Formats: sequence, structure tokens, C-alpha cells
Amino acid sequence: MKPVTLMFVSVFIFLLMAGAVADDAVKSPRLITVTGEAQVNVIPDEVAISIGVQACGDTATAAKLAEEEIAKKVVDVTKQLKIESRYVQTTSIEMDLVKPESYDWRVCYQTDESRKYGARQMIRITLKDVPILEDLLTKSLEAGAIRIVGVDFRTSNLRKYRDQARTMAIKAAKEKAALMAGELGCKIGQPQSISEQPSYGRDWYYYGSGWWGGGGYSSSANSVQNISYEPSSSYDNTALSLGQIAVTARVTVSFELSQ
Repeated sequence: MKPVTLMFVSVFIFLLMAGAVADDAVKSPRLITVTGEAQVNVIPDEVAISIGVQACGDTATAAKLAEEEIAKKVVDVTKQLKIESRYVQTTSIEMDLVKPESYDWRVCYQTDESRKYGARQMIRITLKDVPILEDLLTKSLEAGAIRIVGVDFRTSNLRKYRDQARTMAIKAAKEKAALMAGELGCKIGQPQSISEQPSYGRDWYYYGSGWWGGGGYSSSANSVQNISYEPSSSYDNTALSLGQIAVTARVTVSFELSQ
């Protein structure tokens, strides 16, 4: 093929590609993309508690046996309160060579400087009968537990409330897009894409599963709607003030934008 012919073919292909790109640009819809967030506030109906058990000994074996004895007493408390065994679980076991400068183990040096080993474990309890929480905490400490590490108020209907929050978040995103488009003299059309974004922070305040605990709840919203559920009268005779926990959903939606 002659050079002139090759050049003609190359130019022809280039023009076709340029035309295709131009057509795509013309056909691509104008979009408005917004984020909607919703929050459902509910009264918790279950609690997850982390209880720390700790003991020291002259040997690693002695420390572990002493710690296990205390742990058994804590488990006995759950039996007395008729908490099902499937809701009681050891989540961590640790054994250390105790150091005098360690604040966490200073109890080992208050009576006997010769104690050199320490053992501890975390017992995780899911409490379905929330009103007995105070009894559980008090009796566990009386049984020998050294620390209540975390108390996590939750809802057993998380899926139900999460779906409600998703529906509300979609509605919030649509209303927001319509408002913004209207201010520019436009209207929104069919949705082109939708994605769910992770919420910032947790859905409720939680101290964490670490020995010392820590953590917190925060939220960041572009468009928020709230709905609350009233507390149950079953807590009226307790000293508990359960408040509410927040179940959130956050979505990003793109709509067609038209005049």
C-alpha cells in the first residue's frame, strides 16, 4: 500500500474515533450527586459486658490457677442470674511476667514483693434481661472481678432499624438533590447510581474490648432525618437510664439533571 493511502486510512480512523468521543460526550447525561444520612434512635434491649479477671502468683501456674478460680466465681454469678451459658464467653487470656513499674499489675506488689507472675482473662457476657445489669456488675466485682472493662448497649433488631435508616437516607438524598437542582432552575430525573457509605464512628457508644477500654461515637451528616422510639415501661423500677442508641445509614445517589 502506498504511503499516501496509509495516511488517508489513519486520518479516517482518527476522525471516526474523534466523532465517537464527541457523540459520547453529547449523550452523557448531566448528573447531580448527593449524600443523604439518616438516624433511627432506639432504646437498647440487650447489653454486651466485658469483665476483667486478674490474679498473681509466685509461678505462672499458681497465677493461672488463682485467676481461673476467680473466673469460675464470676461465671457462677451468671448462672445465679439465670443467664444462658451460650451468652457467656471468654474472649481473651493473658499471662505476664509482672514488672513493679507496671501500673496494671501494681496490686501484685501491695502485699508480697515476691509475686512475679500474673494471669488475666476477659469474660464477655451478652445480657438479654437488661434490668439485671446492675446486679450482674455488682456481684461480679464482689466475686473477685477486678474491672468492668466495657458496657455496650445494643439492639437485637439492628437489621430492622438499619433498613428503616436506609429508606430514610434515600429519601433525604432525593429531597436534597431536588432542592439543590431547583435553586439552579433544574429538575432531577432518574437515579443513575447509588452506593452505601460506611457511617463515621459506631452506631452506639462503646468502650471497646481492650483491657483499659476506649473509643467513642461521632457522626458526620450531609442530610439527616431522625426517628425515635419510646422506652419500655419495664425499666421504670430500675436505676438504669438507658437513653437511646443511634442506628445510622449513609448513601450517595447520582440523579440525571434536566432543565
